[in-house]
Amino acid sequence: MNLSHSTQSGHLHNERLTMQEFSQLLERRIDMLDVAAAANDVSRFVRDAGSLNIWSQEYFKDLTLRISITKA
Repeated sequence: MNLSHSTQSGHLHNERLTMQEFSQLLERRIDMLDVAAAANDVSRFVRDAGSLNIWSQEYFKDLTLRISITKA
C-alpha cells in the first residue's frame, strides 16, 4: 500500500504498509476516537443527525472489516 502523501505530511515514516500494519494503525486510531465529538462535528452535514447514534468505536471497527485494498 503506497501512502506517500502520509509520509509527506509526517503522519507515517514508512512509505509502504502491509495490510496488517494498516489494520493495526487504523484500530489504534479508532481506539483514540472521541465518537461523541466526531458525531457532533458532522451532525450539521447530515439530514438526520439521529442516524449518527449508531456510531461507536465498535461500529467503526466493524466497518474496517469491510475494507478491501487492491493493488493499482
